[in-house]
Amino acid sequence: MWALVGWSCALPVRAQSPAVDLPVPTVSLTQTIARLELSPGLQSPALMAQGHWQQVDLPHAWYHQDWCSAPQSTYRFTFNWTDTGDPHGLAMLIHRAGNRVGVWVNQQHVAQFGSFDNPDADYTNFPLLVRMPWHLLQAEQNTVYIQVVGDCRRFSGLSQIEIGPFSGVSAQHTRDTDLLVYPIIVVITLCAIMFVAGLVYVRLSPSSAQARGLAWLNGIWALGSALWTLRDLPMPYWLWYCLVDMCYAMWILLSARMTMQLTSTLTPWIVRLQTATISAYFLATISAALGYAIVLKPITMVWALAVYSFLVVRIIYYSIKAPSETRAIICLTIVPMTSIGAIDSWNLWMSQEPMGYQTYYFSPVVSFLMLMSLGLLIMRQFQQAMRSDKQYQHSLELEVERQRTELALHYQHEQEQAQHAAVQAERQRIVRDMHDGLGSQLVGMLAALRSDKVEPIHLENEIAQAMEHLRATMDNLSNTEQDLSTVLAQFRFHHEPRLLRAGLHLRWRVQTLPPTPWSPAATWEMQQMLREVFANILKHAEAKHITVAAGCHDGVCSIQISDDGKGFDLSQNSIGRGLKHLKERAQHLGVQLDIQSQVGQGTRVQWLWAEGFVPKHSKPSV
Repeated sequence: MWALVGWSCALPVRAQSPAVDLPVPTVSLTQTIARLELSPGLQSPALMAQGHWQQVDLPHAWYHQDWCSAPQSTYRFTFNWTDTGDPHGLAMLIHRAGNRVGVWVNQQHVAQFGSFDNPDADYTNFPLLVRMPWHLLQAEQNTVYIQVVGDCRRFSGLSQIEIGPFSGVSAQHTRDTDLLVYPIIVVITLCAIMFVAGLVYVRLSPSSAQARGLAWLNGIWALGSALWTLRDLPMPYWLWYCLVDMCYAMWILLSARMTMQLTSTLTPWIVRLQTATISAYFLATISAALGYAIVLKPITMVWALAVYSFLVVRIIYYSIKAPSETRAIICLTIVPMTSIGAIDSWNLWMSQEPMGYQTYYFSPVVSFLMLMSLGLLIMRQFQQAMRSDKQYQHSLELEVERQRTELALHYQHEQEQAQHAAVQAERQRIVRDMHDGLGSQLVGMLAALRSDKVEPIHLENEIAQAMEHLRATMDNLSNTEQDLSTVLAQFRFHHEPRLLRAGLHLRWRVQTLPPTPWSPAATWEMQQMLREVFANILKHAEAKHITVAAGCHDGVCSIQISDDGKGFDLSQNSIGRGLKHLKERAQHLGVQLDIQSQVGQGTRVQWLWAEGFVPKHSKPSV
């Protein structure tokens, strides 16, 4: 490709001989002007003798002569005519000329395409129709001057010319224009629609990076194509030049990157290579647009084409090495597009064929087909991802159901183990309580009997206490309601006779307590504290009356036991073991214990807890 560009840029103008022997065509039907005379600068009929005319073949492009060496040129040819029967006269069709064109027929100015003083005009891309009325034509010889003003930042020149009756030439001009304009309009419209639709889709699904890239590809192609079709530019030429080139360069970069992503051939070093190439191309474009270092533009263009060709070859290689449906579709799309693009580039920039410069360009249409293929592939991958997502969701639901079943079985097993552990703990507690209480009493009575020093009344009291302890244990085991009111009632039933025998009068002021979520172990702890208090009163208080009060008020429940005995001093350090056990049991349960006593004024013991309170060291019964 480097060799072809260098060879084409170095070609001299062909047939540079004095233009004095050109054949003069006679126009009766449409004829092609393929050879004429060229003179640098804007030569008018009045300056004909001053021009340096030379013969050139059409199409004539300036780069065939020298890069940007003749931004202004004048072409000249002569013809004869015979009556064609067309009342509108003759017409001339210029397939391509650029960038601005003025036409003179027999020293009369008949057409102007873009003002020569306005650099922001470009008529290069479309055929130009010039009407030559009958009254301007001469019967024998007619001279046509075509003045062309270009820009060194853009290839330009003059293509072949068709001259003939107005009706036939204008019909050809309409066909050529429609062939160029309508496909581009359709492509621009469809790309704009796909761009807007892609942005809407990205708005709904922000995670779709490929859809976002495809939307911008369509938008860039629509913008570049729209700018390319402009004639009277709404912006400075240098800005238009930069925008057009950057649109196409960005399109090539993004399309190549998306294509390589779809085919899984994109690597970090390729990303760096693409970034470096496009950056160099942008710099060269800006430099050429401003009129500096114009030679950098073709160099970076050839380098970009070489990189793009390398990427295409890489995609084809991996498609052959590891074929897949996506890679096959990409190859079936990218190979024709690359081939047609190469043919268009050859016809436009390199070909020496007479009709090469004015050949129709298929690249816009083929590029849109490339966009459509990418869109279809992205939609296909999206549908596959949706199906895969549904399958994954179904398998995930099955896995969740399996895990839920396993968790339920595991929970059931844990519950069974917890129940078994709770039963074992309750058995150990009962055994420990019976050993420490009833067992110690029985051992004490056995020792007293063996010593023959026990009195019957003392033995009777010990047996009564043992039986009371046994009843309390049995009551605790049978207490399935976990109701403190029932516990208090049973406690009164068992202990009131004993208190009466000891000469103590029991005052019972117990209200019904609400059901509590206390376990048997917790109620047993409360019973043990109640028994400890009564035992202390019997042993030490020397009281006459005992008052038991219980109830709930403002969300706080309490049990209170008070006596009118001799009391004691709480500030003394010699507090008995019984009070110490009371505090430990209350702290173990998490209830508040309040003990008040003064010497000679009795003692009051009170337990307080919030309504609905669950003891912190005693879980509900299983």
